[in-house]
Amino acid sequence: MVMHFEHRGGEKLFCDFAGDTVPIWDDHTGEVNFAAQLFVAVMGASSYTFAKAFANQKAESWTAGGTAAFEYMGAVPMCVVPDNPKAVVTQAIQVRPGIQRELPGVGQAL
Repeated sequence: MVMHFEHRGGEKLFCDFAGDTVPIWDDHTGEVNFAAQLFVAVMGASSYTFAKAFANQKAESWTAGGTAAFEYMGAVPMCVVPDNPKAVVTQAIQVRPGIQRELPGVGQAL
């Protein structure tokens, strides 16, 4: 079953950390140093995609990933649609989710 959504250009940027990690290898030993977390952002209408590897999924990585995505795309969408990232959402309650208040700009009116 496939569900089709229509998006207006520049309207929505969907972002999340990907489920799979990316191994980061040590050049000298040939062993895996750590498994990097992949931040992915995709524009709804065009499927224009940005991805960047981070050492963790903490709030700082989330903020840096979003900022890098905006810089890469050269624009800011009308809205950002996250998928309950642990760095941002402290309680996944449908009616009123708990939000990390330490993030810059969270809870501020535009």
